[in-house]
Amino acid sequence: MSKTVILACGGTAGHLYPARALAQDLKARGVRPIFAGVGLDRSPFIKEDDHVHPLTGAPLKNPLKALLKTAQGILDARRLIRRVEPDLILGFGSYHSAPLLVASKGPMWLFEANTVMGRTNQLLVRKADKILSPFPLKLGTAVKMPSIVEKQSKEKAIERYQLRGDLLTLLVFGGSQGARGLNTRLLEAIKALPHNLRHIQILHIAGMKNNALEIKGIYNSLGLTSCVVPFEDQMGYAYAIADMALARAGAGTVQELIAHHIPALLVPYPYEVKEHQTKNAQFMRYTVGGCRIRQEGALTPKVFATELLNLMERREGMTQAIERYNDQDTRPALSEMIVEEIEG
Repeated sequence: MSKTVILACGGTAGHLYPARALAQDLKARGVRPIFAGVGLDRSPFIKEDDHVHPLTGAPLKNPLKALLKTAQGILDARRLIRRVEPDLILGFGSYHSAPLLVASKGPMWLFEANTVMGRTNQLLVRKADKILSPFPLKLGTAVKMPSIVEKQSKEKAIERYQLRGDLLTLLVFGGSQGARGLNTRLLEAIKALPHNLRHIQILHIAGMKNNALEIKGIYNSLGLTSCVVPFEDQMGYAYAIADMALARAGAGTVQELIAHHIPALLVPYPYEVKEHQTKNAQFMRYTVGGCRIRQEGALTPKVFATELLNLMERREGMTQAIERYNDQDTRPALSEMIVEEIEG
């Protein structure tokens, strides 16, 4: 009989993508993964072959609603645990995972995606048998997560985006929440660059709520080679062609930039909680040596243009720093740790 691990997570891309990447690793090792958490029934990222159990719950911004819904979610989670009898429960943080983690009676691990522990993980840290993170935490073990994207060749990426192979490529993406501010400031900064320094091409993932055709028209008017798309669900192609990046500093973004050796100018989301993105960016800047950091409020067109020039000039050195970091990386793979734990 195969071993079973329940992955407690939500239905957002930030939760489900890393959980699914881990699930694929576990499946390959003969372990049955089950997804359970709040919001999974509404997620557009669920696949047909995902083994999913939605639970009820709510964020703490409405305490009474959160209490009632989470209480029901805990009861449902207890029934699931009795039926499945998991060998391990792994929580990915936030209120989405809370019902299952509270209901857990057996081995339970917490995974923290960011450099700063979130509220749910903080509340449950004493209950957990292990704390894990891709970043070094004071209370936890640094682990290596499987990449959430499938690697592609640069040649296929050039064909996909209809870009040139002889120009440096700047990859621009801001995530579902953070794209608009980056889009506006970047376009003003590009206009401020001297014409003889616009020797780059741009792959711009503009966000679903933004006008990709309008942004493409601005690049055309500036004489820049570009590809602008609203969304990319196969980021392996984007990373394959990117020589450098302009991005937010979500945990997944930072880890993938490091994994794909891409130096970046990171602009943390200005409305973040507990400066998670700022501290993620500081890890890539000061521990890895692979990025520059600017807060969005300080990015006037002139400052932004200067930062882009600095990124172009220092790109090779930062790429080498990322390569050195990866070469020296001794973190154990999370999937291997799980298999060792449940198979004893």
